[in-house]
Amino acid sequence: MVGNGLKKIFVLAIFAAALVIGGCGSSSDDGTADGGTPLTAAAYGKQAEAICKKTGDLQAEKVKQVAAENSSGSADQAELAELTLKAAKPVFQGMVEELEELEPPAGKKGEEYQEWVDSVNEAVDKMEASPDVAVEATVESHHKARSLGLEICSLL
Repeated sequence: MVGNGLKKIFVLAIFAAALVIGGCGSSSDDGTADGGTPLTAAAYGKQAEAICKKTGDLQAEKVKQVAAENSSGSADQAELAELTLKAAKPVFQGMVEELEELEPPAGKKGEEYQEWVDSVNEAVDKMEASPDVAVEATVESHHKARSLGLEICSLL
């Protein structure tokens, strides 16, 4: 079945992203908008990238933890893939929650940022239910992040 192949690819992508993001940039955060004041596009992008950086760091820790817990080789690739996806989901749910706390800029750019956050949320929702569909949703969120100039976020 193609599903197992896509699940393995998805898990490998999570491993790779965790390793790449874990070594990128600074994790400083300027905070979220207060009182519903929309952020500028630049401020939103900077804060979104900081959230993605933090998520990448957390995901790298989860990947290492899953690998360490299964270093005996008793888990086959499918089981390891399942464990990795289960470990990844709460990390990415936290990322979505933080992104939703940001007040996007007004206008078209704000709508584009919100569409991206919605696509990330959709991918997270589908991580355990259907890895095949999650891969498609994740690719879509990567493309949206890249089109918004969110380089770190486009790697998750």
